[in-house]
Amino acid sequence: MTIKKEENKGKRKLLNKEHKQLRIKKKRKVGRPKKRGPKKKRIRRKIIKIVKPRPVIDFKIVSSLNGKQNGYIGNYRTYSEAHEKLKELEQENEKVIFPRKYLNSGIIGNIKDEYLLLEKNRFGDKTDGMLRNEFGKFVKHKITNNTKWIIRDKIIRLVEETFWVYGCDPKTERKTCQWIIDNLIFGSIESKYDIIRILVYKNKLIIKYDNKPMSMIMCKNKSDCIRLYNFISNKINKEKTKQIIFIGAYNIICDARRELEKDIMSLTGWNKLKIQRSTN
Repeated sequence: MTIKKEENKGKRKLLNKEHKQLRIKKKRKVGRPKKRGPKKKRIRRKIIKIVKPRPVIDFKIVSSLNGKQNGYIGNYRTYSEAHEKLKELEQENEKVIFPRKYLNSGIIGNIKDEYLLLEKNRFGDKTDGMLRNEFGKFVKHKITNNTKWIIRDKIIRLVEETFWVYGCDPKTERKTCQWIIDNLIFGSIESKYDIIRILVYKNKLIIKYDNKPMSMIMCKNKSDCIRLYNFISNKINKEKTKQIIFIGAYNIICDARRELEKDIMSLTGWNKLKIQRSTN
């Protein structure tokens, strides 16, 4: 009996050891065992940044109005690049139908819109360019408030003129000459019996219809209104449309002019003094 008891105890001890070993294995974390000793320091590699040199800009094109810069076109590394862009701008001028001629900012006067090709005067050794003026004469062109740049070339800049059509917002809804022709003239002909009459009163282009109230286009001054009238007349006469009649200007005080003034006052609600103004 004693021998069997000792054997049973031995078996129990073995089983207990096996159970303990299994428990220890379960508790162990999965993965590589930790290495003994101090951790090795990681050596961070230095990242060397390659700084590319900035391109040297020696030319630029700006727009100017009456001798003062009012816009920027771009920078260019070489004269050939800048001159190529100047040619593109010259081709864009051809798209302008009715160019701006007058500026209304307190005092109405002629305007001078240009594109200027400027060259960087890095070392101060470059001289101002000799370019033709509006009369074809070579004169010196100089930037008065900046000696770092000189004028190398220039071309005329054409800007499409826009007009205040009465009934539209004069600041946000200004219309072009082509819009007036398409919408207020040709767009108002509904049948072959409709007659449209166009005339000039002061700085106002008046378009009269048979079947609806007249349209009124406000120009910057009387000269600009006559220019618009002549342009539309020449363009429409090429179409050979007999339904559009050009009456001319109402300058002489007569019954027809008084009747027209009453029509304008009825349309706008303005007094006689206001409608007789020749500028905006």
